[in-house]
Formats: sequence, C-alpha cells, structure tokens
Amino acid sequence: MSAFFDLHHHFLYGVDDGASTKLEMQQMLVKAHQDGAKIIIATPHITPGLTPISLDKLNRQMEEARAFSLAYGLDLELYLGSEIMYTYHLQRYLSERLLPTMAGSNKILVEFPFKVTFPEIENAVLNILRTGHLPILAHVERYACLMHAQKRLEYLKKEYDVFFQVNADSILKKRDFFTNRAIKRAIQNGTIDFVASDAHDTRRRASMLQRTYDLLEEIYGKESADRLTGNQQPMEWFLKM
Repeated sequence: MSAFFDLHHHFLYGVDDGASTKLEMQQMLVKAHQDGAKIIIATPHITPGLTPISLDKLNRQMEEARAFSLAYGLDLELYLGSEIMYTYHLQRYLSERLLPTMAGSNKILVEFPFKVTFPEIENAVLNILRTGHLPILAHVERYACLMHAQKRLEYLKKEYDVFFQVNADSILKKRDFFTNRAIKRAIQNGTIDFVASDAHDTRRRASMLQRTYDLLEEIYGKESADRLTGNQQPMEWFLKM
C-alpha cells in the first residue's frame, strides 16, 4: 500500500490559484488520499514584499483541513509550508520569521520566473543559505538555464546544500527533448530529491502520484521510486535531510 510524502500541494482555499472554495479543498484532500498520499505539506504561493501574507488565515485553514480529514476518516498528516517566489525581500522575511517554512523546518520551497538565469539562481541559493535555511528548488524542470545545461544542476548539488523537486506531470507527460533528457539523467545520478504533485485542483492539475510512482518504478526501480516520492517515510525522514 502506498504512503507518499507530497511536499508541494495547493489545497488551501482562496489564497492562490489552487483550491478556490472550502469544498474544493476537501475534494482535493479526498483525491490525494485516494492517490496514495500520507503526508502532505500545503504550499500556498507567496511573493515576499508583493503579496499580503496572513499567517493567521493560513493556520486557520490548516485546522479546517485537519478537522475535515479526521471527520472524514482520511489517514493524512497535514502540515503548513509555502511556495515562495524569490524576491530581494526574501532574506528579511526569513530573518523576521514572516513566512511559513516547510512543516516548521529550516527548509523552504522556492520558485523563480521561467526565464531566470543561472547566476540569479546561484545567488538566490547563497542568499537563502546565509539565513540558515535550506532551499528546495520547486519544479526545476521549468528552468531552461538548468535543463539545457545539465552540469549546472550537478554543480549546484555538489557545491551547496540545496534540494531539487520535479513535478509528477513532468514525469508522466514529458516536456521538450532537452528537459526530458536532463530529468532522466538527474534521476539516474541521484540529483533529484523529490517528485511531488504540485496539485491545484481535482481535474486539470490533480494529484497523480500513484501513476507517477508506477512509472518511476518501471523505469528506475523500486528503490528510486520510493526515495523520490517519500513512500512509507515519516516526517522525521524529511526533517533530517
């Protein structure tokens, strides 16, 4: 039986382009449970310095989600995190503890504009590390500066305490030739740390972790599939990484 660790999921409602209503949030949780998720970190979009942040609202919605899961009999562990668009305000926000980290850990999930350059990513990684936090780069397959120059991805992994996450749909649906090749090589050499759903709804961008796991197992073997999806792993596995 699957028990996936999904660290990128937009089930909190009315805060970004994920769930729009409380009902949709509940439907997403049911869908995730049916898809084999066990631990889910909510990752609402946050852009420090540009969009308002209400930690009280996010925490209230987390309690609503946990209450629903308990009442509905869903065997889920739910934690608050965030998906942070990198801005020059980020260091101050982290220093002042104004942002939800991943399940209260020293890790943050960070994203960039699609046309980000490699020097910008490396500088961001350095700035985040200086605050005492560890960056998880969200959906790295979207950044051509990393996918079209594979050695840059490996360089970052070698030189810095950084993690890389790939979206499940990029395993299932594939992307362009260079990105497909880069993802395959990065999985084979252990550079990719997490495959997550990045679910936004129950239709167009739904959780597809079980299908993804099955394909990963078929191509790369069970050990790699388990590692990438955190299958059967407790929260301590993530916290100690």
